[in-house]
Amino acid sequence: MCHALFLGSSAPLPLVSYPDVVWFGVEALCERHEAIRLHFPPDWHVYYLNSHEGCGCGFHADEQFPDEDESYDEESRSHLIAYLRAAKADPAVAIALYDCWEGDQKAPILTRIEATVDELAARPDPVPEGTWVTVT
Repeated sequence: MCHALFLGSSAPLPLVSYPDVVWFGVEALCERHEAIRLHFPPDWHVYYLNSHEGCGCGFHADEQFPDEDESYDEESRSHLIAYLRAAKADPAVAIALYDCWEGDQKAPILTRIEATVDELAARPDPVPEGTWVTVT
């Protein structure tokens, strides 16, 4: 099972083609992810984020599989942070991230936090499972 990381925004954001950019992708929601909209304001634009693994798993520090190259996860997180910085360049744009397991898009949010892009950049696991992050 994989992590699914979603980004919601009060304004449209650019898509990033995965796998053209191997480390990061921003996609419009596919049908199987549509249920995630229940967690975001109805007028927001919601996107699915890909790491180098093609899912949200690569945004997390991976203690379960320490033999894998952590630099790949760091590269995916770096691209995520750069994308968030660009999106937050306009302070009027509201942004939130939500991580859940694939198939759990309707599951309740377990934790709600606020964090700046710099705070997210400092975390090895910027958006833990079941967490809604309002990016300030």
